[in-house]
Amino acid sequence: MPHPRTDRRFRGHPSAFWGLVGSGLMALLLGGCPPIDQCNYEGKTYRVGETFPATDGCNSCSCTEGGSVACTLIACLPPPGGCRHTGCSGQLCSDHDVASTCEFRDEYACYQAAVCARQPNGTCGFTPSEALTQCLAHGGSGDGGVTPDAGLTSDAGTSDAGTRDTGTVSDAAPGGDAASSCDFASSYEYGRIGGFVAWNARSYLSPGNHYRYVRTPVRGAGTEASCAPVMPACGALDVITAYDIEAHDLTNADVRAAMAEPSPPLFGYDQRPVDGQVFEFKTSAGASFLIGADCAGRADCRAIPAGVKQLRDRLLALDAQQLAAPACKAAGLSP
Repeated sequence: MPHPRTDRRFRGHPSAFWGLVGSGLMALLLGGCPPIDQCNYEGKTYRVGETFPATDGCNSCSCTEGGSVACTLIACLPPPGGCRHTGCSGQLCSDHDVASTCEFRDEYACYQAAVCARQPNGTCGFTPSEALTQCLAHGGSGDGGVTPDAGLTSDAGTSDAGTRDTGTVSDAAPGGDAASSCDFASSYEYGRIGGFVAWNARSYLSPGNHYRYVRTPVRGAGTEASCAPVMPACGALDVITAYDIEAHDLTNADVRAAMAEPSPPLFGYDQRPVDGQVFEFKTSAGASFLIGADCAGRADCRAIPAGVKQLRDRLLALDAQQLAAPACKAAGLSP
């Protein structure tokens, strides 16, 4: 039953009632509803004008009038800083592309399945694993042999150059099993001796992948200075590791033959009588040899074997590499 007031108000005037209803509908249709001032994107709510990252991680989006989301459409690049295989043979691990020479060594095959990742020291490198260790120990062949450039015919230590047997390879002998784990198999020291110098410098390598450089005054004032920067891990980019020295130098036939001689041999020309120096390499087992200047045609001079020269050059390069560490520079040390 209509309300008395309503009944009295519109009695006899039906057009007035419907006109009022029509006015209300027009008001709604002409913007009477409150404007939409927010957007929903991936389960989150944003206000008009607010900017937020897109789900692809590189573009950005913004909330526009009416609740629409507008996003940029730039191409997304891979995230920076990722470690990856690089080099001509994929033998290097880096966070950027690296050009390398394209010679191939059997051990490069070991790195194809190795994990290339950022290591605890912050640099990219191949993560040590049992599979990588065994592969490198076998020179990449996987058949239990030695590294291709070792100059040996078996693990018994027999040289292919016809030199005397140096004994079974063990952790106490150069070129031993530690070569496969990127560690030093024994303790070694080296440096230049002789000459009229103010300082003597010696470098020490020892199991545990340790390197230490010591400079001692010979005359006058001064105090001993030393530093012990960390050695790089196996697979580190463009650096010298324990594996390089053990697998490629200390197993070389020339080096094994030199250390097997009953008395320390001198290769090259000895310049010490005229204030020159010679390079000395010693092992904890007592083997050693000296390297002077190139013979340059001298008849009374024993030529420096290629393998021996390679070991000396790599050790001197190791000094330059390690002494670039901040701790060594702070101590005023240089090769």
